[in-house]
Amino acid sequence: MPSASPVHRFGRCQLDVGARELRVDGMFTALAPRPFALLAHLVHERHRVVPKTELMDEVWPDRIVTEGALARAVWLVRRAIGDSDERLLQTRHGVGYRFVGEVHTEAATPQDAAPRRAPLVAWLPMEHEAAAPGQVDSALGLVALVGHALAVEGAAWPLPLSTLMGVLQRLGPGAEASAVAAALRAEHEVDVVIRTRVAREPGGYRLDGALIGGAEAASFTVRAPDPLGLGRKLVRLLPRLLHPEGGHGAPAWAHDDPWAMELLAHALHARATGHAALAEKFCRVLLDHAPELADAVAGLRPAEPARAPDGARLSRP
Repeated sequence: MPSASPVHRFGRCQLDVGARELRVDGMFTALAPRPFALLAHLVHERHRVVPKTELMDEVWPDRIVTEGALARAVWLVRRAIGDSDERLLQTRHGVGYRFVGEVHTEAATPQDAAPRRAPLVAWLPMEHEAAAPGQVDSALGLVALVGHALAVEGAAWPLPLSTLMGVLQRLGPGAEASAVAAALRAEHEVDVVIRTRVAREPGGYRLDGALIGGAEAASFTVRAPDPLGLGRKLVRLLPRLLHPEGGHGAPAWAHDDPWAMELLAHALHARATGHAALAEKFCRVLLDHAPELADAVAGLRPAEPARAPDGARLSRP
């Protein structure tokens, strides 16, 4: 059936709110759910300046975020629609944002309303050399950051760490990757399982990986002088493997700050080993330092209380 929501056309872009789809020059352009919701709200409210507080309530109704998270979402929107000079989306400093581009609105057609679904991906804990001190933390942080980058772009949705760890703990140590993949597909409708092994070698690191499931089996190898370098290469490579039909460009790297990666690695390691309170402490420090990584650590923390209309905090059932 056709989508009941309109299609907005502006500049080189077509925004179908009902299908949750953005196209630029006729090509599908990945945009994660929260930046997409931000763009849709700004286009709908283009007759006025939308305050920052309203945008944070609209885009993140289930959690409390800082203006840093909003600024990151605005940056992602501008990059997706090619608005580096703010001809379409303007910043009104100290107040909020306003969409000022000329918009033509029409009813969606059945072809316009065809949805695109990013695959649900489960990334198994990296295998590693036991003799490499600190490598487990680096590997866990690397997995989270790469998964975050893919989710931001809509190229893939990572299975929450808590869900994955629950399956692994139930199956027990030593479970074959094929058995884990079968359980994840049956219980959580996971599309693709990623298995990787990281090792030190002269001059840096080597990562060997394989995709289990998806359109076709694929294996890959990347090398880099440090874990961040591995992450950048994986972020460029994985969309091509997950979407062999095309339509997804390489996402931007999730974060270039080694300290943020280190904090995230320790938070993940604490959570994976059952130290929830310690994981929460690492998460708080990380989010103070890099609030744009809120979605990357969402599965590590207790649910945030929602914001009440008067600004008070309340708990959701």
